[in-house]
Amino acid sequence: MPQQERERYSKKTTLDHGVRRVDVHVAVWGVVIVVGSLLFADRSILLGALAGAVLALVNWLGFRWAAVRLALVAQRGRFMLFLALKSGAVLGAVTLVLWTRLVHPLAFAAGLSALVAGVISRFLAEALVEGAAALGEQEK
Repeated sequence: MPQQERERYSKKTTLDHGVRRVDVHVAVWGVVIVVGSLLFADRSILLGALAGAVLALVNWLGFRWAAVRLALVAQRGRFMLFLALKSGAVLGAVTLVLWTRLVHPLAFAAGLSALVAGVISRFLAEALVEGAAALGEQEK
């Protein structure tokens, strides 16, 4: 494997690994929100939370796929177009889900918030681990 290709592969796997762990946080927050919606014993609330959480995870996976590739290629225009199309698709999905009135809109918004909560908790956890490691080094 040539040196340039090896560096590119290393950069891709490092970047992909750094953002991959966000998937788990988004999924966990989605599960927490869906389980919390069970307390209301309403089908439209459960469906709304579930639909929002699934859309949040799919949105993140699409963003991660594009971000990893965007960092590696010189032709960024195509990937910027992909991000614009992805955003349009997400907005279309939100409109379609809310238009059907099968889900509770607040529960749907709560499910979508799994994306924000997952990103924040992932990087907060990393900051806490790095902070604890720095404190441990200072005590030595």
